[in-house]
Amino acid sequence: MTTDRILEIIQRNYDKFTGTNEAELHAAEEIAALFTELRDLLEQLADIQNGPPLIQDEKEWREIMDKTYALLKETE
Repeated sequence: MTTDRILEIIQRNYDKFTGTNEAELHAAEEIAALFTELRDLLEQLADIQNGPPLIQDEKEWREIMDKTYALLKETE
C-alpha cells in the first residue's frame, strides 16, 4: 500500500475521525510519511544483505528475507 493510497483512505474517511479533524488529518499524513520512510529503509536493508551471517542460519534467514520482500511488494 503506497503513501498515496493511505492518504486516500484517510481523506475518504475524514469525517469519521473523532476530535479535531485538521489535527487528525495532519497526524495521519505524518504517519503515512513515516510509513514511506520506514519502508524505504527496510528495502535498503534487505537489498544490502548478501546471505546469512552463518550457514546454520540460512533457512531462517531465507524465510525472513522472503517475508520481507513479500511485504515490500505489497506496499509498493
